[in-house]
Amino acid sequence: MKKLLLLVITVLAIETTFAQGTEFEKTTFEQALAKAKKENKLLFMDCYTSWCAPCKILANNIFPKEEVGSLFNASFVNYKIDMESEEGMPLAKKYKVRVFPTLLWLDGDGEVKHKQLGAGTTKKLLDGAKLALDTENNWSGMQKRFLEGDHSIEFLLAYLQFGIKIRHDVSEASELYFAQKEMKELINDTDRALIMGIVRSSSDPLFQFMFENREQFYKIEREGGDLLYNTSRIISYFERVMKHDLVMAGKDSEQALTTKKKELIAMNAQMASKVAVYYDLDQINEDEEADKNKVYESILNYVTTYEKDNTSQLYKAIKSVSTKSANKKIMKEALELCEHYLDLDTNYFVFDLKVLALHHAGKEKEALKLAEKVIKMTPEDKMPSSVSALLLNKE
Repeated sequence: MKKLLLLVITVLAIETTFAQGTEFEKTTFEQALAKAKKENKLLFMDCYTSWCAPCKILANNIFPKEEVGSLFNASFVNYKIDMESEEGMPLAKKYKVRVFPTLLWLDGDGEVKHKQLGAGTTKKLLDGAKLALDTENNWSGMQKRFLEGDHSIEFLLAYLQFGIKIRHDVSEASELYFAQKEMKELINDTDRALIMGIVRSSSDPLFQFMFENREQFYKIEREGGDLLYNTSRIISYFERVMKHDLVMAGKDSEQALTTKKKELIAMNAQMASKVAVYYDLDQINEDEEADKNKVYESILNYVTTYEKDNTSQLYKAIKSVSTKSANKKIMKEALELCEHYLDLDTNYFVFDLKVLALHHAGKEKEALKLAEKVIKMTPEDKMPSSVSALLLNKE
């Protein structure tokens, strides 16, 4: 009877252990690595930080699951470390960890066998772990195949797609892949994603091809429903690359920056003007001695020229200028633009924006008079963020 009872307790203890989810080693990295080598297992390392929200989702919602614990406890030695801790910082540098969470699978010698970025779902984590155990198709296996000369277009596509996901330098594979394709064959969603994942310069022939044929790529994007908050990912990509070009040119010299701005304007005046304005805005936010009014004037000129009927751009421009500039000429232009905005949209928040502009233009009586009207239009739950309410409460 005692033996039976002991057996039951042991079984329950084992089940409880697995029900608790993933077990992490409470040792140093070197000790965990030595244990993995001794047991002939991969070391799974969760690279997190204390402020990372997705890291907390993994720790609180996914690692504790029984199905995750069952796989990870049986297959790996598990270790987690804050990359900003004294022990974590050298590891972050060694393994080039810049995104959190980063999930690494290392062999007993500390070599990366597989890698995954971000939290995601339970399924994503389990799929990643199973792939890590697949020596032919995990990241290390794919690198081995590439180095041994597998340059078939099918393999290169898979290699590039995975390399982009983990932000690995795949420039060599990219050259081999695109060398096997005619430019006209690139107008499809798969190659669009590759170009956007790899190319980081507007001078690159692939970027220029995509930009010149952007209407066809926009159509593919719309048909595929691949929009982010109803905004074109492709347009955002173009703007991001152009802005990166300006940042790099600005680090070089003022002349290089001026030349790059001209090059981008020659490509597309509207898009380049927008990028240049917001590049300049970033710069003045970092430089207290910069002539901010020139940039605020550029913002208003850009919106007036290119985005006058785009209500989201109107709001962004007017609010940006009205909260930062006290220049009479600029505030007069902001108020004129605000009147045009009200012709397009008469929601309470547009009137509230006008109150802000009047206040910063020094037209206090007009601002207070309009604020009293705006308060009556403003929903109760929006009152805490209302400029009109804040202004009236000061009186």
